[in-house]
Amino acid sequence: MKPLNISPLYLDIREGIKSRPGRFGLSLFAMTIGMAVLTALIALLLGLEARSQQLSEELGTNVIAILPKPSNHKQPLKPSHAHLLRANYPGARVSAVRRSRAHTPGTDRSLVVIASESELVNIRQWKMIKGRFFDELDIQLRKRHVVVTEALHKSWRWDVGATILLRNTPFLIIGVVSSDDSALAGEYGDSRLTTGEQAVFVPLTVESHWDDQVVSEASIDALYMRPANNMAAEEILPGLKNLLSQPGMDLQNLSWIIPATLIENVKQMQTTIGLTVGAIAILCLILGGTTLTSLLVANVRDRISEIGLRRALGATEMDIAILFIAEGCVATVAAGILGPLFVHLVLVQKIGILSRLPLELGAHTVFLPLLFSVLLGILFSFWPAISAARISPAEALRSE
Repeated sequence: MKPLNISPLYLDIREGIKSRPGRFGLSLFAMTIGMAVLTALIALLLGLEARSQQLSEELGTNVIAILPKPSNHKQPLKPSHAHLLRANYPGARVSAVRRSRAHTPGTDRSLVVIASESELVNIRQWKMIKGRFFDELDIQLRKRHVVVTEALHKSWRWDVGATILLRNTPFLIIGVVSSDDSALAGEYGDSRLTTGEQAVFVPLTVESHWDDQVVSEASIDALYMRPANNMAAEEILPGLKNLLSQPGMDLQNLSWIIPATLIENVKQMQTTIGLTVGAIAILCLILGGTTLTSLLVANVRDRISEIGLRRALGATEMDIAILFIAEGCVATVAAGILGPLFVHLVLVQKIGILSRLPLELGAHTVFLPLLFSVLLGILFSFWPAISAARISPAEALRSE
């Protein structure tokens, strides 16, 4: 006997939904919330993964940053500590850094002035856009040379060869550097670790006549070091701590920052967010899924005679199972479309605190929830579909 030429599948699904619109709506609502939370979770976790990579790149691959803690005023870092590191770690790149501020004549704006040694650009792996960074000769001769950030080059039209004033001291621009550290500024929040857009670099040996505050030329704000190629930052870190804690130095109260430290903080955040937000998503999806299952079970009971008739007229068990699985997938796929759509509309607006979160939208926040919704539809409708498929014509007659 030929199988019955039943009405289009979507008509059967529509009739099944219309039979219990309240339960279907509740299931769709819960599943949509779950899919929205799942989409936001995917966007946030992938955004944090990208943030980890960005933090590592901004600090510099295999770089160690050494910063005095705010309470460590008695024994500050000094340029001599940079010489000590070079002597004990041959081949390592080391740079001392001192920060200050300078007013620019004719404007009400001030600049961050970063006095450093010539190796800083190589340690942080910044890209020179124009010109060059200052070299050892500039350091030795105390040249009044300055390197400006790309942002200043674009917004203030400062270019190589121009002369600028830091307060009343003239400096010759010799280079333009790209030193983006937006992720570091947001994650670590210590100005000694970041440059900012409105910053200039000068040789460490140049006297800071531009600064209103009295700055000790014998003290520095940070040390940056990149070990030789055959040494990892994690491996030499214990030796560095031991070296700078020797008697007479009293530098135990220091912050030691390496890329692995920054990434570890982000990984901990990923774990926390994954557990909390993931639990909310799972609860919503389970609520929606169990409501969907109960809806399909009720539909099976109400349609026993219809199922028996279909079986008597040639419909196979697979035909009946597909009918109920498709009905279940309609709710979950609809949620898999509405949830991500809502999240994308909200995140594009960058509302409130969302603008400060490392969210990454793309194909993964569209297709992953959609794929997950299909799998959930099959999962939650599988048992009702199997129950319906096992109903025989004789059982349908008995139910009458």
